[in-house]
Parts: sequence; structure tokens; C-alpha cells
Amino acid sequence: LDNEINAYECSCKPGFTGKLCEKKIDFCEKVTCYYGGKCVNLEGDQVGYVCNCKVGFSGKHCERVKVELYA
Repeated sequence: LDNEINAYECSCKPGFTGKLCEKKIDFCEKVTCYYGGKCVNLEGDQVGYVCNCKVGFSGKHCERVKVELYA
């Protein structure tokens, strides 16, 4: 006999997972922000992460060194 009473699947909102959508996804878990940058999970309706780069660095993962040219 199939147990169809417990056979359900939740459709989670973006940023959540788990059988009951009870777990918030930690997007920073597998992200590296280079050169001392800090990964921050986005809040509210936004989904994903952003790397907050230290001064002198830029890029999605702080991988670019800002070079200032002086003439």
C-alpha cells in the first residue's frame, strides 16, 4: 500500500530549500571573495550574494585590482 498522504512536494520561494522550505540557502557557503573581500547573502526579495571588496579591488569576486594611472 502506497503512503500517498505524506507524498507531497513544496515549491520553495527563491532563496529557500528543504522539505518544508524551512532552510535559507547560504549562497556564500561555496563562494570565494578574493583579496580580503567579504561575501554577504542578499536579504529581502533579493536572492544571491555580493562580495564587498576592500579598497583597491573590484569585480564580482573582488578579483580585479584597480590600477590608477598617473600622467
